[in-house]
Amino acid sequence: MDIEIPKYILEKMETFDATVPFLRDPYKSLNSCVAANETFAELFPNGKTLHLLGNLVAFPRRVDEYPTIDPHYYHCVALVDGLVFDWSRRQLDPNCRHPYVQHLADVEREWLKVSERLSEIL
Repeated sequence: MDIEIPKYILEKMETFDATVPFLRDPYKSLNSCVAANETFAELFPNGKTLHLLGNLVAFPRRVDEYPTIDPHYYHCVALVDGLVFDWSRRQLDPNCRHPYVQHLADVEREWLKVSERLSEIL
């Protein structure tokens, strides 16, 4: 799926990516979703962190020990202008594009709970 990313976001993506090259490695990106995605969101005045719980989409090649579909799995992503950026997605899908970018509506279909507040998904 091709997503049009505004130039001002692309520029910051390029700079951010250069500072965190380890996120391209599925194993090195393990357990880095909060730090990586919060930091990226903070680069934008309207950037937000989204907390996700319970993946509805199977991740059969994920590199951790969780089930391929797990209603209790927690993940974190960045939201900027309706686009969701996942800088640590390769821990779930080692061959996905990097960073993984989706529309918010797609994320909401793939996770049981999505919220800006961690307390709302627990």
